[in-house]
Amino acid sequence: MRILGTLAAAIALVVGLCTIPAPVFAAPAHTTTLNFDTALSDWNFGGGSAFPYAGELKLQLRPDGTISGWYTNADTISFIPVIGAKDSKDNVWLDIGDTGALHVNGQLQNGKIVGTATEGGRLFDFTATPQA
Repeated sequence: MRILGTLAAAIALVVGLCTIPAPVFAAPAHTTTLNFDTALSDWNFGGGSAFPYAGELKLQLRPDGTISGWYTNADTISFIPVIGAKDSKDNVWLDIGDTGALHVNGQLQNGKIVGTATEGGRLFDFTATPQA
């Protein structure tokens, strides 16, 4: 009998939800596409090196703060998957590559993502500048 009571409550909940107006479930904003030129400077060589690793990020920022997209290295034509998130204080994290091969922690500052990246035991300065 307990299962039937729980089932009846679940059905009542579903029926009740169906009567709520659609705008309650609507996304608060739209997905934004962002394109950045990136630079990684290896701390093993003193950081801020004259020849940083260059690349490009094409990201989609969803209303819930999740990020997905692609990274392309300037040296090769390959598309590397990116996932991440942005919080309400403009902190950003990105995992670039399989299982977060390159992990970025940064913050949005004047439209740029500025922070650090780690890959294995290596530490990098990371900058992503919006494309013109």
